[in-house]
Amino acid sequence: MCFDAFPGLAALWSPPRRAIVRPADSLRLPGGGLERGAAEAILDRDFERHLDLCDAQPVGAGRRPAFPAALSELFAHGLAHSLELRDGAETQAVIVGVAIGRVFTVEGFFARDRASFARAVAALARHLAGLNFSAVDFRAPSPQIYGLPIELISREGFLALLAQPGGARAGRWRKPAPEKAPDPMERQRAA
Repeated sequence: MCFDAFPGLAALWSPPRRAIVRPADSLRLPGGGLERGAAEAILDRDFERHLDLCDAQPVGAGRRPAFPAALSELFAHGLAHSLELRDGAETQAVIVGVAIGRVFTVEGFFARDRASFARAVAALARHLAGLNFSAVDFRAPSPQIYGLPIELISREGFLALLAQPGGARAGRWRKPAPEKAPDPMERQRAA
């Protein structure tokens, strides 16, 4: 079910077809690698500012979250998360959503341009792949997500994804520590 807000009315709805991206497919987005520039992906920091950025964006630059107060409460319980793509001090893109089982549902996003958004989705995909997530849910197709490796699935298929066991535990997401090369001296001592 998705929350949506209309003037004076709040509603729950479930689209008949969902627009999802498989994390493994997003890893191969053209220009999606962070190695192309100085951009850095930051997880679960400054959540309220991320909500504000999504809410204050120009029309067509992303998606405004329907119920920011509910997302803030879910963040407090470790169920909502955010990813910010920064280039130095400048925010290039933000993605805010909720983790349910092995699915991350995007509730709001903001991007300066399509390339920044693709890079943010690729960074999110890398993180979600490491947590064994099966899908990033964008709900319904929209012009903002064109160019991503979107797969349309039925409501029933989406419910089956939600029912899969596994996924992330509640709590803050942190960037994994970079892998370090094995120390040759350590290997000799162990032998």
